[in-house]
Amino acid sequence: MEQKNNLPLGRESDSLSTKAPATEKSSFGGVVTPVNVESLYQALSNHPEREFVDKLSSELREGARISYSGPRSPRFSNNLPTAYLNPEVVTTNLNYEVSKGRTMAPFFHTPF
Repeated sequence: MEQKNNLPLGRESDSLSTKAPATEKSSFGGVVTPVNVESLYQALSNHPEREFVDKLSSELREGARISYSGPRSPRFSNNLPTAYLNPEVVTTNLNYEVSKGRTMAPFFHTPF
């Protein structure tokens, strides 16, 4: 697989990308999203369900309340077999997501 448009391998486009990412602080501690929330909001300006559009925009900016109040405990999952077959693709994609602020890594110790 070859790299296109300076995006990590396996990504054809990043059209709703981080030209204006939502990084506003919220009661959840802030959110970073690959979605250009203002552009999406404008694109949905004629949507008949305004409450839906407002809620979607709010959740993209501030995070979604999922009503979970239990303990936060680490969860460890195994990688898919393809991750072991293509470690360079995994590394490239993870580095890309970290550079965009969408995830944090690497953790050598559990952050919880």
